[in-house]
Amino acid sequence: LHLSIRRQRQMCIRDSSKGLCIGHMIWREMYDFTEGAVLLVLASRRYTEADYIRDYGQYLQEAEEYFKREGVQK
Repeated sequence: LHLSIRRQRQMCIRDSSKGLCIGHMIWREMYDFTEGAVLLVLASRRYTEADYIRDYGQYLQEAEEYFKREGVQK
């Protein structure tokens, strides 16, 4: 799992009894699943393709604006 917001971090979840809650406006890439692995996504609203940012450069711009509005410090 690769996460990014102002700095990049990689995580590996090896314990199947563990999970990870990823908040709003966090860029993530999931890869290298073991055979038989399951990725479960819980969401508060129905999936809409147009709601997702696919370009990392665009994400950086929108994330910067979002976190400024939310008062999150660098």
